[in-house]
Amino acid sequence: MDEAAGWLQIAAVIASRCYRRGLAGATALFGAHRWAAAGFLALICLGTGCETVSNGLSRPVQVVIENRSADEVQAVVLDVFEEDSYEVMLSRPGRMIFEKSGSRMDEVAYGSWLHGETALRVEVTIRPHEGVSQLVEAEGRVIRAAGSYFEDETPQFGQRQTRFRKLLEEVARRL
Repeated sequence: MDEAAGWLQIAAVIASRCYRRGLAGATALFGAHRWAAAGFLALICLGTGCETVSNGLSRPVQVVIENRSADEVQAVVLDVFEEDSYEVMLSRPGRMIFEKSGSRMDEVAYGSWLHGETALRVEVTIRPHEGVSQLVEAEGRVIRAAGSYFEDETPQFGQRQTRFRKLLEEVARRL
């Protein structure tokens, strides 16, 4: 458990005790300094930010493109992601990495006052699939403190992968 999680756990225990005992419990627990303690706990929570924890079930979004070469698919993938404001960070045959600044919602959900801005990073791979078909996979991550020493990745899964699914569906539609 990292330090921030430890502080959050302590804050949760204190908040739970105060809630069960009501205002009298908070006064007994903190005495005259209860507002200072409440402010301290709020700063801990805001300073560490909120982080979504993956349950390890993160799976890439997939689409199968029929009767097209990997080069044709890769050219369209590059076009679609660039049109959606992604910058190409890496482009090799069969593998691309794109990145763009996160939205305000990403900033609220994953950012922190102590860390820099958030970014969305997507890795797209293209592999042969059953004859002349191509399997295109996209796996997205939200990057906290993008570009800094403190960069931290949070995998996207479930509903959060929808934005990447739509981009791959656009690739399939164009081909």
